[in-house]
Amino acid sequence: MSGWIHAASSYALLLTVGVIFGALLSGFAFGRLKSRLAQTGPTARARLLFVLLLLPIFVALALAVAFSAPLAYFDAGHGWHCGGDTDGYAALCQWHAPQVVLPGWLALTGLSLGLLAVAASLFGVRRFVSALDKLKTLQRMAQPAERSDYFRLETSNPFGFAAGLKRGQIFVSRGLENSLSAGELEIVLAHERVHIRRHDILFGLAVQALSYLMWPETGRSLRAQWRLAIEQRCDETVAEHVGDRLRVAACLVTVARLQKGCSAQHNNVVACHLIDSDLTTRVESLLAGPVCSYPRVSVWIAGIVAFASASSLAIGVKLHHWTEWLLPVVGH
Repeated sequence: MSGWIHAASSYALLLTVGVIFGALLSGFAFGRLKSRLAQTGPTARARLLFVLLLLPIFVALALAVAFSAPLAYFDAGHGWHCGGDTDGYAALCQWHAPQVVLPGWLALTGLSLGLLAVAASLFGVRRFVSALDKLKTLQRMAQPAERSDYFRLETSNPFGFAAGLKRGQIFVSRGLENSLSAGELEIVLAHERVHIRRHDILFGLAVQALSYLMWPETGRSLRAQWRLAIEQRCDETVAEHVGDRLRVAACLVTVARLQKGCSAQHNNVVACHLIDSDLTTRVESLLAGPVCSYPRVSVWIAGIVAFASASSLAIGVKLHHWTEWLLPVVGH
């Protein structure tokens, strides 16, 4: 087997093990913190959930780095081949690909996992391109409204959303515009402006992709909780701007009632929609008042990341050491 195929299969297996370990750790942490997250403000909650979604990637990279770095970086006592007589293994004292002699079936498994990851990425890119095409179609159909801070879509279906990645735009249908008062329309526009200012559309794409690395139920739950957190963050910001939480809650209920039973062909667009999460929870939160952040959650997340880093590096270093220690035996 050629060197690059050997290295590619080794890294594919390492990354897969890291993602699985990170997903398990993230799912365990989410289960322990789920009840406490309700006591955390939406901004902090969204950030903490994003960290949990990133954990499998972080653990996988940490494991690969630990398995490739010179042992002297972590534990000079194990770097026996880096001092004095290197016995022909001086290259192992520098950054190098994992020196693992894999059986043919295991190497094939590693390569297959790598190819599956590439295929999944290409499928995701295809869906993303399709969503962008639909957005461009909507942009061609839309007309600037009189006040010039949003675009109007000539349809009787009542909906509003923010779309676009680099420069977000707000789209409001004629049906929604005609059904709302001036004050309610301003609440809708203010809500979507917060999404654009905080780059929620771009982060939403990342959350969607990262959630597929988790176990299916955990991924769906994390994705839903993150979506709820960013919507509540927008609700809180608008309520503070308007100065009346009840008005914001009433506006959400009004829009939800208008949209009930209407077709929503625009839902596949890369966008943040006004009614895009648990409406009941959002309304109850607005009526209950602001939620103070729960500081211990941040401590938990810091501890999880530290544990994941230490575990990944320790496992990688040990496997690295054992493998290179066996190299003289394997080589004969």
